[in-house]
Amino acid sequence: MKQIKKYLSWAGLSLLAVSLLGSCKDDVDELRLSSSAKAPMLKVDASQLDLDAKKADEPALVLSWTKADFGFSNGITNYILEFKTAKGKVERLDLGSGLKHTFTHKQLNSFAIDKLGFEAYDVAELKVSLIARLYSKVNYELNTHNSLKSKPIDLKLNLTDISVPDAEKTGIGIVGDGARGWPGGNDDLEKDIMLTQDKNNPNLWKRKKVKLFGGKSIKFRKDHSWAMNWGQSDDAGFPKGVALINSPNNLTVAQDGEYTVTFNDKTLAYEFVRTGDLN
Repeated sequence: MKQIKKYLSWAGLSLLAVSLLGSCKDDVDELRLSSSAKAPMLKVDASQLDLDAKKADEPALVLSWTKADFGFSNGITNYILEFKTAKGKVERLDLGSGLKHTFTHKQLNSFAIDKLGFEAYDVAELKVSLIARLYSKVNYELNTHNSLKSKPIDLKLNLTDISVPDAEKTGIGIVGDGARGWPGGNDDLEKDIMLTQDKNNPNLWKRKKVKLFGGKSIKFRKDHSWAMNWGQSDDAGFPKGVALINSPNNLTVAQDGEYTVTFNDKTLAYEFVRTGDLN
């Protein structure tokens, strides 16, 4: 008789546990937000930024927001920052449960390039929103039952290249008094304006917002060295043409300005497209 009672006792507890677990799961799955729920209000301390390699580790953008109100007492609220490009690409960043976040110049620049697909010196125009989510191990996907989204904010970023200083890069660069000046020796590496290798075409090198000075001279060279350089050929000049290997002739910049520069180290085709005045 004692054995039967013991068995029934354990069976009852097991049924109760299953019932409670099932009830908890149903409560989460059937969760509906209150009609009085309020999404967080997102604020940024600047809507347009010039990201700067010289300020890589300094604060660039501070975001803050009001606490989300789900209309009932809840546990942990998790906040997720959503970035959306003009082409519709969306990336999200989990910010935890705080009410403020700061990006450095390097962090924001790297996120735009590595996650959103922009390139150095692009202008990134973004829509930024904040999602407040009820934390749940059972129902963790974002949906209208467990999340609230702020109104989007427009954010414009003038990107730069913070990865490695020009003096430490290898590849194709531009030198001359029409750019940063002629190098004074083998150790004078800061004079090279280094181009960026294209992700899809390893022979193509490019850079935006290159500052050049009219009436002055420039040349392409490789790895900060004169062992391999390219200058003007007899039938081409500035702003476009096909360069000559180890040419004694320099390219003469036609006009002061900012240029987008492209150079193909296989075909030796180059082009300088003026995009604006010098600041």
